[in-house]
Amino acid sequence: GATDAEAEPHPPAPGGAYGMTRLAPHGDYLRDILVALERQGVEVLQIHPEYSPGQFELSVAPAGPVRAADLVVLVQETIRAVTVRYGWETNFGPSVLAGHVGNGRHLHLSLWRDGVNLCGGGDGPSGLRPEAESFLAGVLGELPALLAIGAPSPASYLRLAPSRWTGAYQC
Repeated sequence: GATDAEAEPHPPAPGGAYGMTRLAPHGDYLRDILVALERQGVEVLQIHPEYSPGQFELSVAPAGPVRAADLVVLVQETIRAVTVRYGWETNFGPSVLAGHVGNGRHLHLSLWRDGVNLCGGGDGPSGLRPEAESFLAGVLGELPALLAIGAPSPASYLRLAPSRWTGAYQC
């Protein structure tokens, strides 16, 4: 059998997060992902290496709630299909390697009315408008229920803990 050292995933390329050192060696693979997503009408805003070995972050353009949910599945399955063609494995689990940064699959929210961003330009704390303050209060108030949807796996809570680069506390 494999030794513990052999069983541990190794970074596919050395180097830190966000830099070209880890990005460049995977250019063909990442380009294939981007091309496949583009052919499916998915607008990718950015892709870069993250902190864990072999971990990349990919962000797509904003979308309405139903389209955003569809995009989660479409992007994940596209990445999985391209990865299989390279003979590699993909893991979207929340906590893949002990002691390393997990996969967040986080969601960015904004609040708009009639083309106006209600999350900025206000007089409230951090420049929020009253509508955004109420919206965020509702999100925080319903956070336990939202976690049942956004973090449905017991493994999710291995990542949602102090010192794991996540929000571990409800304000």
